[in-house]
Amino acid sequence: MVTSVPERVRWAVDVLDIQPNERLLEVGPGPGVAAALIGDRLVDGSLVAIDRSEVAVRRTVERNRTHLAAGKVVVRHGSLEDFEGGGGPFNKVFAINVNFFWTRDAAAELELIARILVPRGSVYLFFEAPTETKAREIAGLLRDKLRLAEFEASIKRAGAMVAIVGTRAA
Repeated sequence: MVTSVPERVRWAVDVLDIQPNERLLEVGPGPGVAAALIGDRLVDGSLVAIDRSEVAVRRTVERNRTHLAAGKVVVRHGSLEDFEGGGGPFNKVFAINVNFFWTRDAAAELELIARILVPRGSVYLFFEAPTETKAREIAGLLRDKLRLAEFEASIKRAGAMVAIVGTRAA
């Protein structure tokens, strides 16, 4: 399946700086575009992609059949709240345009992420905002939430694209 890669997804994967042996968790893979790019970069590492949408799971599976067969990508149907960490511990957990991190409390999800990360592991929350003002607002909100969850938090930007990166202390 040949499709174009949205700039926000390409940028997010570049920011993640995937190493060939890393273990990653993607929350909300949508059609599986990031999973495909990451699967191409993994050698002995792996990616678990979890989505509560059956359609998204099906699309991710269809797009990543080769990576699934090679054991590089695993796709699960379910929500982050119910995820038990299978496939971890993870070096990196990430989400692209998954709005529940900024539209609701998300403390329980961030606590779960902290438990399934390796020491000094990181969570990356990517989004593309419609305006510069909205980008600053969401970035500040996510940075504060990560700090409350005891992550060291930083913000990376490229135009309307933003990454909030939270790293756990060792």
